[in-house]
Amino acid sequence: MVKPYLNSLQIFRGYAALAVVVYHSSQYTSQLVSPLPIVWENFFKLGMYGVDFFFVLSGFIIMNAHLNDPKNYTSIKNYLYKRVTRIYPPYLPVSITLISLYFLMPGLSSADREISILSSIFLLPSNEPPALSVAWTLIHEIIFYSIFLSYFLGERLFFSILVFWTLLIFMASPIYQTAGWEHYFLSYYNLDFMIGVISVLILNRWGNKISSRYCLIFGTVIFLLILCLIYFNQPLGNSLTLSIPLAVMILGVVINEREHTRSFSSLLALIGNASFAIYLIHVPLLSITQRIAGLLDLIWPLAILFGFCLSILAGIAYHKWFEIPVIHKFRILRR
Repeated sequence: MVKPYLNSLQIFRGYAALAVVVYHSSQYTSQLVSPLPIVWENFFKLGMYGVDFFFVLSGFIIMNAHLNDPKNYTSIKNYLYKRVTRIYPPYLPVSITLISLYFLMPGLSSADREISILSSIFLLPSNEPPALSVAWTLIHEIIFYSIFLSYFLGERLFFSILVFWTLLIFMASPIYQTAGWEHYFLSYYNLDFMIGVISVLILNRWGNKISSRYCLIFGTVIFLLILCLIYFNQPLGNSLTLSIPLAVMILGVVINEREHTRSFSSLLALIGNASFAIYLIHVPLLSITQRIAGLLDLIWPLAILFGFCLSILAGIAYHKWFEIPVIHKFRILRR
């Protein structure tokens, strides 16, 4: 079995967070400061695929952490407590603040959109989006976490549900286009989690026979190739094809870390640990920082850097001064 905690995966979470933040920083810069040259706009759009990285990592981490857990009620209780207290305590203060601001100042949202209280508070699928725009990804996380509960009832049941869900996605998604709550269940994004789950099974079964070097080389080359296809809008360039080399890269770094003691940059480790906090607060913060950048008449590269750096710093602060203490308190309550 793989170690339940792997530093390399935290580093990958940091990279994924940085990619998403730089993407959103470029988007807000284009809206609030000055339009970006189309070449650079398309380049920064690649950062949105950091979401796929997050989803593959989530599938891998959850499966790896609970692979050998007993199939009983105690495991279900422990799993639910860990997931709920990991997601909601850091998330709710951000979401409730945004809900309050939207009710007090209805014109605050640049998208002029209706928001769902159901999805904003409970992260449940709804026809309207959550107050925190990036929380749609957390709704996918909650759906996967809920499906994973079946693993504690039996592995055969769990994998049967995954197979059925995969077939449903492939059959229904191309012909049933919807922006409603059903889309969360039929989205190709859900396959990212399954790819992460499969990666753990491969690692557990054949990890000793797989070369970490070849995984890293092959995964990185294919990953970069598919990014190029996405950039030039080619048919095979999409999030699903990108997730496979991401999983191969994850296998490579995990096998490498298992075989060798590695030291990682303390800054990258900090960003990885703070990745969830960064993800939660960067969009609301960018709506402020990029307005300031516009008032300062910054050129677009400096404006992107300005919003990017402040988002990372604020996310780290939120992680250290709120996320860590509150999660620690919930852990103490559990004892």
